[in-house]
Amino acid sequence: MKFYNYVCTSKFSVLRSRGFTYFRVFFSEFIRPACLPVPGREIEYDLIIAGWGETGSRARTDVLLTAELLENKTMCSGKFEGKNFVWMDKAMICAVGKKAHNKKHHADSCKGDSGGPLMALMSKIKCSYSIEGIVSRGPSNCGQGHPGIYTRVTHYLPWILENVWPDTKQQDPADIFF
Repeated sequence: MKFYNYVCTSKFSVLRSRGFTYFRVFFSEFIRPACLPVPGREIEYDLIIAGWGETGSRARTDVLLTAELLENKTMCSGKFEGKNFVWMDKAMICAVGKKAHNKKHHADSCKGDSGGPLMALMSKIKCSYSIEGIVSRGPSNCGQGHPGIYTRVTHYLPWILENVWPDTKQQDPADIFF
């Protein structure tokens, strides 16, 4: 597993791994930095997923697809409970895709999107996104208006900070970012 630090300017970012390999990444319409969900952030209501998973026709795509979702806490409670699963509101986000324009299906994550971002546009920082969740699981019949489950990043923020920036151990995330 590689961990990366990055230096960000207005036009490009440089990623540095622990092995001191440098990658220059140029920002574009499709490549933007995304922030950790820091305390005090203001985000737009809609959530956005992005991925190369299966489409409604069950085919994989070579094009990065996005979809807008809405958080709906009540839809997942009790729906996915089972032998190996327990709903945890503090650690999970329940979201359902909005109905796609001029189509019969809802846009949502599907097989192959797992591990991808569930983002929200930050209100006060132009063109910046916050990673609110990580695509985790959902029903096998994608696009039918059923909710999906996303890992809530804020629940794991202390662990992320401790493992990516070990010098910040035992600090409040608000003190680190602000």
